[in-house]
Amino acid sequence: TLENPSGIIDAPIDDSDPSVHKSFIAETGQPSVTEYETVAANGVLTVVRVRPRTGRTHQIRVHFAPIGHPLCGDELYGGSLECIGRQALHRGKMAFEHPVTGEKLCFESPLPEDMQKLVDEINGEGN
Repeated sequence: TLENPSGIIDAPIDDSDPSVHKSFIAETGQPSVTEYETVAANGVLTVVRVRPRTGRTHQIRVHFAPIGHPLCGDELYGGSLECIGRQALHRGKMAFEHPVTGEKLCFESPLPEDMQKLVDEINGEGN
């Protein structure tokens, strides 16, 4: 469970070394800001709603791993495949203005079944 139920992670991310296949927090990195709020927690796992304010490579993964909360299924950044066989990361909603027409576009995607199962278990609704 996260120490704070909501907060802002403000830590520069560096992805400039092509020999390293992952990004990392470093003073030499680009400014990176991620807002989060806890949606559900069971003492072991936590579901968070995340709002990246910048768009760095692997930003969410990089910001949560060093504070002791790697994503489930994210072996590259220290997460375990025990609960889910892939990164437990899902973009539920995205909105932006069309670059030519200026029309506001909004797309939503429901939580995939494997991730919904994890959320249900965290909420005590699993079998």
